[in-house]
Amino acid sequence: MDPGRPEGVVLSEVCFSVKWHGRVQGVGFRATVRGACIARRVVGWVRNTEAGDVEAMLRGERADVDAALEAVFNEMRDLISEFEIREANCPSDRPTSFEIRR
Repeated sequence: MDPGRPEGVVLSEVCFSVKWHGRVQGVGFRATVRGACIARRVVGWVRNTEAGDVEAMLRGERADVDAALEAVFNEMRDLISEFEIREANCPSDRPTSFEIRR
C-alpha cells in the first residue's frame, strides 16, 4: 500500500478468487481476512462454504492483494491445510468496501 496515494485512487487492479481449507470456520478466519484487506485497501468479500472451507474474492492493486494474502497466511497458518488462489476477471461493478457474507 502506498501511504501517499489518496484514498480511492487505483492504479491497476487485479482480482483473485481464493479458497482456504483446514480448520478455518469458527476461528475468526473471515474477520482476519476482512481486517487484512481493509488495512490494505483491498475490496471484495469473504464467506464460509457448506463444505467447511472459506472462500473470498479480492480486488485491488497487485501489491496490496499480495500483502493482504500474506498477512492472512502469517496469522492463520496453523489452521490452513491447503489454499487455492486463481486470478479472476474483475466484474464491471467495483465494490467499495470489504464485506463478510453469510
